[in-house]
Amino acid sequence: MPAAYYADPQHGNIGPVAYMPKNLDPTGTVDSSRAIQVEINAMPGGIGFIMLPPGSYLLTSGLTFNQDQGLVCPGGASSTYLYYTGSGTAITIANAGNFTGGTYAGRFQGFYLDGYGAGGSAVGIQVQDLQGLYMEDVAVYGFGGKGIYYLHGSGYAEQSNVQARVVQCGTYGTATSGAVVFDGTSFDYGNYDFTIVSSAGTHGLLMQNGAQLRGARLRMRGNFYARASANTGSVIGLDLNNASNASYITDADFDVAVESAGSAGQVGHTFVTLNSTSSSSQLTGAGVLSFNPFGPNTIYSQGFSNANFVPFGVSGYIQDGLAVGPPGGPGDALMIKGGTLVYPNGTLASRPGGGVDVYWQFGNIAEGQLGNGNNSLVFHGTTGGNVVRHCRLFLAQPASGAAGTVTWPSVKWPGGTPPTLSSTNGFVDQVDLVFLPDTNAWYGTLLGTHYS
Repeated sequence: MPAAYYADPQHGNIGPVAYMPKNLDPTGTVDSSRAIQVEINAMPGGIGFIMLPPGSYLLTSGLTFNQDQGLVCPGGASSTYLYYTGSGTAITIANAGNFTGGTYAGRFQGFYLDGYGAGGSAVGIQVQDLQGLYMEDVAVYGFGGKGIYYLHGSGYAEQSNVQARVVQCGTYGTATSGAVVFDGTSFDYGNYDFTIVSSAGTHGLLMQNGAQLRGARLRMRGNFYARASANTGSVIGLDLNNASNASYITDADFDVAVESAGSAGQVGHTFVTLNSTSSSSQLTGAGVLSFNPFGPNTIYSQGFSNANFVPFGVSGYIQDGLAVGPPGGPGDALMIKGGTLVYPNGTLASRPGGGVDVYWQFGNIAEGQLGNGNNSLVFHGTTGGNVVRHCRLFLAQPASGAAGTVTWPSVKWPGGTPPTLSSTNGFVDQVDLVFLPDTNAWYGTLLGTHYS
């Protein structure tokens, strides 16, 4: 039955008309999904929101809300519980007609959505082709497929304002399953505030199939539990399902600070995994990216994974909690612009099959100790684009034994002759390197030798 405007003390009138479904069972014993859906479908003009009083409500089938419709529970997530036992999606928020860019989602506020009794691949909340979603004081627990799922259909879903708690959602070992998933097209210009508690090895926030978060504010808090052995979970993962895709989070404001918990000796999540082979895929912005070891057992993350060296840069503060510093493996390093980069580094990274890697995409200064004998340097993160690079390379001779020599990549030297480096154990040489995109070449100068 319709009610008058519902007045919220913080927000004033929060909807055109509130509708209280008939034949509800607030004890959670009898199914309430049909009663709620009947009231949704009967809204005059398809506009309004459902209001549920405090209580427990059983949903054996999913609810579908169209544009300009919502679900508001004034008692809040601590007193209004929805228990979903179906196998599909518990709450779908979707455009009922043709996408025009002018269709908007309604308000969803004040409820706890429980999926522990649902099917193994069930989804908590799915949002599709509607802009301006407003979500506040919403808790999504225990969905094996996805907690909150932004899905591209025929349009986009930009300008969202979402504050939600997503706990124990997703299935371990599944590249498309996690707490929050953005799937295809644009989800730009939104404010996303997620508190995520991830079970051992499951993903936090996933971007896939060319999903876009441009000009967004991304705030994440929570805890990511470790595993006793291999942990394939990521706090933030881009294109884990398909390396040929080009999802991105760019021009973003980051406020990400999560913890890793578990028992001593367990393996934490990878903090950020960039899996795409496309240079259009990237993660750039400003703010904080922090993955802190937690508790007396000190569980560390696996750091950053950027095996294909797509653009990755953050101005601000980064802490990935690694027990040992980069390079470690391809892309397992920190890159920061406009700030300070601090990491432990003992030697250059030797690759199987020979060669020594220098990862310029992670900073403009690199240093390392040469091995005895010849060292073939391989420069990464320098090709393509109209970007001038000015880098410094510090090379230390081995602490003992035979001197280290260098086979350089394609570098132009004064007079066409590579420099002669120090040969005394422990001495350091400094080389200045400039990359010019107009000639697609490096230009090198030996600045100093025999630092001791």
